[in-house]
Amino acid sequence: MSRPKTACFDNYFFISVNGTHHSSTQTFQFYSSDDQVQQEYIEAKQQRMEQSGYSIFSWDWTPETEKRNVWLSIECDEGGPIKLPLFKAVDKQEYQYRDENYEQNYHLQAVVPLTLLPSYQPQQYPEQYMAPVRNGYIYIFQGNQLWREIEIKNREDSGAEFRDTHLYRHREGFDKPFKKGPRKAVGKPLKDIWLPTKANGSPQRLHIAYSEVQWSAAYLNFLEHPDNQTILQQRTSLITHRSINVLGEKLNTTFKTMRLREPEIEHKLADPSRYNQDLSGNHLRYLYDGLSFEVDSLRNNSNSLLSTLENSTHQRLEYGARATQYNRKMNNASQEDSLWQAHSSIDYLADAKARQLKLMVLPDPLFELRHHTQMAMQTSACLFHILEDAGQQKYFQNAELVQRFVVPDKLPNGQENPNHKHLDSFNYSPIGVFQRTLRSIERRRCREDMALFQQALGQTLDNPATAAVIRDITSLDCGAPGAYVIVGNAMQALSQNLAAIDPLQDKTQTTDWPGHDIISNFYTRGTSHPLHALLYPPADQVPLDTAYTAPVPVNDGSGLATTENIARWAGDNLLLSDNIEIMEHATLLAENNEDGFAGSRRILNTADGVLSGFFTAMLALQNKASARASLSQLVETIEFKAAYLDNIRLGKLIAPDSFGQATFIPTSGESIAGAYVVGVHSKKAGLHFGLTEGQRQKTTSKRTGILQESNGRLLASTNKRSLKGTELRQGATARSKADLRVLMVPEDNLITQMKVEQLAQEADLGNEIKPQSKGEKIAAKAYYRLGMPYFIVVLEIMNLQRTSAGFDEKHSDYYKLTSRTSAVLDLGVAIVNASNFLTQEAGRVAAYSTKTVIKLPAGIVRFLSFPSMNLQLTATMSRLLIAGVIGGALTTAVAVWDTSLLIAAQDNDAAFAMAMVATGTAVSTFAGLYPTTSLLGPLGWIGLTIALAGYGLYMLFKDSPMETWLKNGPFGASPDRTGDYKYLQKQDKAWQHFINLIMNLRIKTYPIQQIELPTKLHLHLENLGVTHGVWVTSNLFGLSNPDQQALRFHARQAVLKSTVKVTRNGRKKPIFTAEKIEHQDAQSIYKHKVDNGFIYFYCYRKSIPRSDAEYKVWQGSTYIYDYNAHFHTRAQLQIGEHTFPTPPLSKEEEAGSPTSTPNFTKGEYWWANEFGWEQ
Repeated sequence: MSRPKTACFDNYFFISVNGTHHSSTQTFQFYSSDDQVQQEYIEAKQQRMEQSGYSIFSWDWTPETEKRNVWLSIECDEGGPIKLPLFKAVDKQEYQYRDENYEQNYHLQAVVPLTLLPSYQPQQYPEQYMAPVRNGYIYIFQGNQLWREIEIKNREDSGAEFRDTHLYRHREGFDKPFKKGPRKAVGKPLKDIWLPTKANGSPQRLHIAYSEVQWSAAYLNFLEHPDNQTILQQRTSLITHRSINVLGEKLNTTFKTMRLREPEIEHKLADPSRYNQDLSGNHLRYLYDGLSFEVDSLRNNSNSLLSTLENSTHQRLEYGARATQYNRKMNNASQEDSLWQAHSSIDYLADAKARQLKLMVLPDPLFELRHHTQMAMQTSACLFHILEDAGQQKYFQNAELVQRFVVPDKLPNGQENPNHKHLDSFNYSPIGVFQRTLRSIERRRCREDMALFQQALGQTLDNPATAAVIRDITSLDCGAPGAYVIVGNAMQALSQNLAAIDPLQDKTQTTDWPGHDIISNFYTRGTSHPLHALLYPPADQVPLDTAYTAPVPVNDGSGLATTENIARWAGDNLLLSDNIEIMEHATLLAENNEDGFAGSRRILNTADGVLSGFFTAMLALQNKASARASLSQLVETIEFKAAYLDNIRLGKLIAPDSFGQATFIPTSGESIAGAYVVGVHSKKAGLHFGLTEGQRQKTTSKRTGILQESNGRLLASTNKRSLKGTELRQGATARSKADLRVLMVPEDNLITQMKVEQLAQEADLGNEIKPQSKGEKIAAKAYYRLGMPYFIVVLEIMNLQRTSAGFDEKHSDYYKLTSRTSAVLDLGVAIVNASNFLTQEAGRVAAYSTKTVIKLPAGIVRFLSFPSMNLQLTATMSRLLIAGVIGGALTTAVAVWDTSLLIAAQDNDAAFAMAMVATGTAVSTFAGLYPTTSLLGPLGWIGLTIALAGYGLYMLFKDSPMETWLKNGPFGASPDRTGDYKYLQKQDKAWQHFINLIMNLRIKTYPIQQIELPTKLHLHLENLGVTHGVWVTSNLFGLSNPDQQALRFHARQAVLKSTVKVTRNGRKKPIFTAEKIEHQDAQSIYKHKVDNGFIYFYCYRKSIPRSDAEYKVWQGSTYIYDYNAHFHTRAQLQIGEHTFPTPPLSKEEEAGSPTSTPNFTKGEYWWANEFGWEQ
């Protein structure tokens, strides 16, 4: 309506409040200028009008001659109302109206609070990511004074409720400091919050903050202090009249519906705003079902795999639902997770839209920090599910071997991988069997998306606004440990290097990850990082060279990590569970609330939970080689520096009665009486630290070297890795005390006691705990790698050569007969041709071989002659010519046969080369029918050139056994399913033969004098008559579980003959052969276990021939023969159900089953000897 025309409105005082249908819970009160006398008669004259989204309150000001103060009164559930000062020195006002705007000179904005939800999509406009605030508190400051503290509770049936705290009751007096203790919200529930944003026509500035915890009295007093205005402004958001109006104008146009907040599910959603805007909850159902379809498509390798991935970009980052689906399907769970079940919600904005209220936005960095942390951890969890899924695939063990031994272009030592050149020998496409077995697409996406999550997490962690919110928690009277757990969880998420965690990832490639730089930045910035002063005490407050005694605890409200502030919640107070508001803190206490543990141990374990995330982050840096370059102060082997010292200081403060007694002292390497030197004990390095001798005896452990716990923890109070004695420099005892420092714990300390008990328990259980292995698990392999460093074995792969003495058993008798006949005829023809050429065809051989047997008709001769090419077909065919033609034809047939076999084996390059051999041989044979004056005519030379070139290419391109396995095995582009290599489609057979290609099994005989043994054992063996030891080693001993190994070994006395050929060009390499082999096995006298093998000891009794030499005139060479004592051997290694070595790939079917006893004859493919085995 327009401005009233009545004269009485000229002497009125007006207050406008946006919105309509306001309850009477909030009312206006008037006081005298000194706020001492309430002017109830003015209040009784209140009138109220509602105009186009405004409620206008008016009072007749006619009799008033003095200015009054206006207060806001809020009814309470108990006691009198809460009274809040609104306006000072008000007087009559003109009624304001312009273009449907009814805001008066004194105006209150009735608002409902919103916040911004995190998202990984580019923001077109921020309103699309706005949502209601969570349960918690809103703090409103006028100037530097707290004006209102409002508790927020979202109720499923009625929506958000706002309840005020009666702040005056919790102060020592009006405008006095706050009193210690919790403050209960006693105001009646409100549906909106009134904010005075305009007074006497001038905009008012308010500083408002949202917090999930109630701020401590000390913190409020700290913020209200004039010296801390900058900190107050950093913690709060500036809310103005204009900012509220701008956002309020979009309420009915831009904003959609909003659900009440559900942090439990929102933390798991990459884009929680989409769910928040769906009142029905169907978005959650669609997302859950969509991920179910995606996971099924990926796990089943469906034909629609690629289209599924292309069409699911909107759910690419939804790892919470993805991990849940993987977990459900991997465990065959029929019941769905109730967290993902859709349910409806009321609309948070419904009342605001109906009553035309306004909006304000308050950031929630703590939710953002938790959200990014959760997203990163979900991605890591999803990767483990994907790896578990990969481990269940039929050919997983084979794919893992190929991934480790073929795919990397470099070996771990930096050398070229000789097997990498075979990468094109199998189907390496993303949707091929190999990549799908390893789930390469899913794993790659996890790595890429983890980088996105960690970058977002790092930005949030480095944001000063996050530190300001963490101060809310560190300033609590007893809940400060929750801040360490929250930040520690973020550090843990940043430590997740999926490239390093993923056992299928190529470890020779760079393993940089965003989290590394973020953690590095956190520690290298030190006190300049916004969070550092809130988490770590000043270095000068915690001496490291003396035991720490906690000071008198205080709470100065600053939230800084001073010794006095930490003392109020550390030590025994760590276990206090009263008034705990932080979820992470409550969870930590629940995990350590075990009746079986004494309080001191619970304190230490709780401290471990507080510190663990930070030590995990430091380990991630320490495990990264380049971290030492980027962190100039990073801890080295025994010198704790910068970041570790921060964590040690913090540990001393948190557990003062145990870890607080640890001292970081200089030493020159001597033993320290009455102390446990943490994690350092190395006889090799000359450091006699660790437990005392008496404590070491109590453990009954046979360990030597480093005192290292099986769970990787040095102390029960930290996750820090023990120092490696092997990294200590030799001669450490001679180092100066200024250079060498160690962390020492007194002998009677709880930490030392726990260490002794832990080592004793390890010693007692050491022989009982057996490695577990399941075929369907990621760690379930026939070879066992627990505790072993990653290494790779380089084998020289030789081209398979054909020799006249070795015919493949896979060839038929007809092939072998043809090949032998061809070889005999070819050899015979060559000898006779050479004889005839050299003797000018004189003599009995020439007369016999050149005698005409067949005379061709003249017509045939004319038809097959080519005068223009100077080619004249012979009219007569001698015995020699007929034999040559037959031999050439047979040789050509053999070459054609080989070509077909190579094609069947998918060795196309070698097949082409062998076809050239067949062509050249045929041409040369045909050329023999055209007589010339030379040994070979022009056509013969062409044929010979083709044949020789073909044979050269054949030797060059002939597939190695590795190539044959890759092409014909399960990952080939066209796997052999029906031919000679069809057995490679059986996963266990394929695995066995691949292992055979990369294994080594070495056997060597040594005189006992050349074997380094303990003196006592050496004397014992000599007394038994031992003369030699046969050393059997294999990489499979270190790769497989000892409980699944069985070595069958046989040795017979023999003589090792060394033949060295000496020519004018020099000495050739010696050739070794075993001769004079006994017919019975030698009796082993003693068997000694060594790394990766065994030594068998024998007594050698044979006589050894003397060395000699001979000169062979026709060769012009001298042969030198040496003889040595030797044992001719056979060795066979059984790994589970598999036997090694295996027959060559081409002889699998003919080799038969493995034999358990050798007969020391040729062709024993299931046995290796000292010279190796056939591949």
